[in-house]
Amino acid sequence: REGSSVASVLRPVGAVVTCGAAVVAIVALARPHAVVSYASAHSAFVIGAAAIAACGMGLAGAASLALNRSR
Repeated sequence: REGSSVASVLRPVGAVVTCGAAVVAIVALARPHAVVSYASAHSAFVIGAAAIAACGMGLAGAASLALNRSR
């Protein structure tokens, strides 16, 4: 598609990140003590999961840009 901007290509990735952040916020607000105790007891898992999610979103964004540029 001619004239696709970077912002329009990355909009779906941004929507996924926003929805994910909203779900995390809802769970954290619904049961804050349970979330804090789980995160403190499983800190390595929480950090690893966040790193995997960040890498996945970065990969999805890069693939989206690369596929759109190749058209």
